[in-house]
Amino acid sequence: GESRPETLAFPARPLGTAPPAAAVRAMKHIALKARAGEKQLAIVTGARGEGRTHFLEFIARRLTGEWGFKHGAIAGDLALIQDTPEKEPGEPCDFALLDDRGDEPLLSCYVMDYVCQAIERCNLVVIATDASAPRLAEEIRGEFSKREIAVKEISLPAPGMVEKRRILSRA
Repeated sequence: GESRPETLAFPARPLGTAPPAAAVRAMKHIALKARAGEKQLAIVTGARGEGRTHFLEFIARRLTGEWGFKHGAIAGDLALIQDTPEKEPGEPCDFALLDDRGDEPLLSCYVMDYVCQAIERCNLVVIATDASAPRLAEEIRGEFSKREIAVKEISLPAPGMVEKRRILSRA
C-alpha cells in the first residue's frame, strides 16, 4: 500500500476510490485561491463513517502533489490536547487540515484555537466535521465573519449501498 507521511495524525482508510468529484473540484477551487495568497477556510461536513478522513487524506496528497503546495500541518482533534513537539511552531506551512473525528463538544475550544492559529500561519485551513453536530461549524462561521474571512462549505454525500458494500468487501 501507499505509505503515509509521518505527520499524518489520523488513521488512513484505504478505500481505494476517489472522493466525490464535485467535492474535489470545490476543494481545488478553494486551494488555488489560497495558493494565490487569499485566506481560505473550508468546512467539510459529512456523516460519521462516510469518508471525511479519506477526503482529507486525498486532499493532502493533491495539495502537495498536483496543486503546488509545499508543506502542511495535519492533525486529528485529539492531537490538539496532547503535548507533542509537532504542535510547536516550526517551518511555515501552506495549509492546515484538521479532522474533528471525536465531535466532542468539550474539545471544541481546542479546535477553535487551532483553527484561529492556523489561519494566521497558513492561507488554507480545512476542517472536517460531522454534519449532525453543526455547533462547531456555526461557531467557526461566526468567529471568521468577524475577521472578514469567508468560510466555504463542502458537503460530502453519503455513499450509496452498492459503494458501501464494495468498500467493506475490501476491508
